[in-house]
Amino acid sequence: MMQILLVEDEPSLQSLMALNLRQEGYEVVACGSAEETFKVYIPGKFALAILDVMLPGMEGYELCERLKLQDSELKVLFVSARGEAKDRVKGLKTGGDDYLPKPFDLEEFLLRVEKLMARSMSNTTTELMVGDASVDLNAHTVTINGEKKTLSKREAMVLQLLINRKGATVNRNEILEMVWGDEGSPNPRMVDNTMVNLRKILNEDPKKPKHLQSLRGVGYRLEY
Repeated sequence: MMQILLVEDEPSLQSLMALNLRQEGYEVVACGSAEETFKVYIPGKFALAILDVMLPGMEGYELCERLKLQDSELKVLFVSARGEAKDRVKGLKTGGDDYLPKPFDLEEFLLRVEKLMARSMSNTTTELMVGDASVDLNAHTVTINGEKKTLSKREAMVLQLLINRKGATVNRNEILEMVWGDEGSPNPRMVDNTMVNLRKILNEDPKKPKHLQSLRGVGYRLEY
């Protein structure tokens, strides 16, 4: 059975949530911060991540984006004391599937978890068309005219980030932090080299790219 990732920094609440989830038959891995999460997170291992928003070191919003870059099928439930409309909207925009304000009713919490777990279990592989290219980020492949090409982990993560921000220009430094943030000394050239490779994979003219475009001195965007 796929597991639930619980990230909550308040010890008593974390224990209560984990206890009730386990009593419902779920396998739970509990963490108190993004730093702890990155030590245990394995793409494809978890069906659902339950994230507090106000975490030490990194907000749940950014943590959600980073996790989804590695596993686009991961479902995310935000649970936060910040329950205003603008907070809920931000949570959904950063990749959340549901948002439950604190304090919450335990029965409602478990019901939302049940529905998200059911959605996760019923997921089917989806492909996205970028021009003539069929992109399957779960399989890390791009198929053009019957020819299947393989994406590296970083290439898939960059492409996922640009798809998530469709039509918006993403700053090079943000791409570097989101995709290579776990490396000791990431270099901005890594972003540019990855873009060169992605254009080749997508059969883009490097001088006149149609879908993977760059804004000099700012960053990159994907249009499709």
